[in-house]
Amino acid sequence: SGKDTWCKAHSHLPVVSFDDAREELGIKHGSKDAGKAVQLVKEQAKEYLRSHTPFVWNATNISRTMRSKTLNLLFEYNADVEIIYLETTHENVFTRNTNRNSTLTNDSIRNMLYKWEVPLQTEAHHVSYVVD
Repeated sequence: SGKDTWCKAHSHLPVVSFDDAREELGIKHGSKDAGKAVQLVKEQAKEYLRSHTPFVWNATNISRTMRSKTLNLLFEYNADVEIIYLETTHENVFTRNTNRNSTLTNDSIRNMLYKWEVPLQTEAHHVSYVVD
């Protein structure tokens, strides 16, 4: 959907990202070791939260259930939370995925679309919608 590009273009803040953590640890998307990347990202986020340092959590949280895990952690630290929801066409998503170095397949993305839920205004302090 363009999360990395959006972060680079619109934010000067530090970023925590599951994709970056997987790359750093040499873990493929969907691997049995994915939990290590999750732990790394959570620890990075907690460091920022403890020091009250603003940061961007770059994640594909397509369902409210998935988002709630991240949001609950942020709210436990009394963080001011803004969700930036990015949307583009399916064609763009599949083309971008094909052109990047990723172990995530387009078939996996198609399956993820069945769980897709647009964030509600009530899920965070601020919710912005960026539709391409």
